[in-house]
Amino acid sequence: METGKIIKIAALGDIHVKESDKGKWNHFFKDIAEIADIIVLCGDLTDTGHLEEAVLLGEELKGVHIPIVGVLGNHDYELDHQEEIRHELIKHNVHVLDGESIIIKGIGFAGVKGFGGGFDKHMLPMWGEKDE
Repeated sequence: METGKIIKIAALGDIHVKESDKGKWNHFFKDIAEIADIIVLCGDLTDTGHLEEAVLLGEELKGVHIPIVGVLGNHDYELDHQEEIRHELIKHNVHVLDGESIIIKGIGFAGVKGFGGGFDKHMLPMWGEKDE
């Protein structure tokens, strides 16, 4: 990384791409790529975890020529298609992290999906549940 070079990161999450969103995101991502150096996708990339939603997201990311890194969220796991979703996004040059890390432009990113505000024994209880 160049000394003194400012790296601009655009982070967004909960985009919940639906099959009916064709054409909705393309210009959005291209506009972001004009002003940012890296895009970070922070979970809930699909609306209901359908593979077709991830296919559409991949299509909408075409033409983005800056690095993209992300993690999946609980909605991406909803139908248990998370591996297919992950592979679909990887085909479109998204670095999907799940317990991994990557260095992009001298900046380290580590990613893992967590449920309910935490991980394993440290998860927050669901509303109305009592921590025992």
